[in-house]
Amino acid sequence: MNPLRYLKKNLWGRIILLVGLWMAALAGILLVSNQWGSEQRSQRALTERLHLVEAMADNLDYIIKSNMMLLEEVALRARFGLDREGLRTLNTALRDAYLQSIFSEGVFLLDRAGKIVWIEPQRVLANAENFSSLGPIREVLGAGRPGVSNLVVDGKRRIYALVPIRDSHNDLTGAVGGELDPDNPRFRSLLHPMRLGETTYLDLVDGHGIVLA
Repeated sequence: MNPLRYLKKNLWGRIILLVGLWMAALAGILLVSNQWGSEQRSQRALTERLHLVEAMADNLDYIIKSNMMLLEEVALRARFGLDREGLRTLNTALRDAYLQSIFSEGVFLLDRAGKIVWIEPQRVLANAENFSSLGPIREVLGAGRPGVSNLVVDGKRRIYALVPIRDSHNDLTGAVGGELDPDNPRFRSLLHPMRLGETTYLDLVDGHGIVLA
């Protein structure tokens, strides 16, 4: 065999081998780069969604606190007594709080025993509609501290927010409360102020992990 021809053939084989190895290495680099880029995009999308959810949670927290302040304003007016003369002013305050708040099912005034003194909007209360029997209301009247309940299911799904009323001697005399239906479209709209995308879902849960909306 011609030595020169053998060397050329062997060199050509090595060139082919090196080119093949280089192409395989390039393909590997592109694959790893593509996977890394995909992971980066996924991580970026996840981070953006997390920031979005945090912003929506902060907004919802602000809305609830703002509505609690409406109840506190009524409670301050009620500290001078729940007599007939005082109720005239409180009725107007309750109506304003109802119209300005997210409490779709009403804003109410309770005495120390949990009995309804007044409710806006005015409605005929069923015998079963006894607020004093509800755990969250008993807790606020017992502890004397504002509170927002978890989901209460008593024939209907409701959330209650309450602010205690104290007289000029700082004695507990009752409470102002708001009743919210979590299935009300007005409340549910607070959770979806913007489009979240076809693959993004958002649930609001209470302190027990029960889905509210």
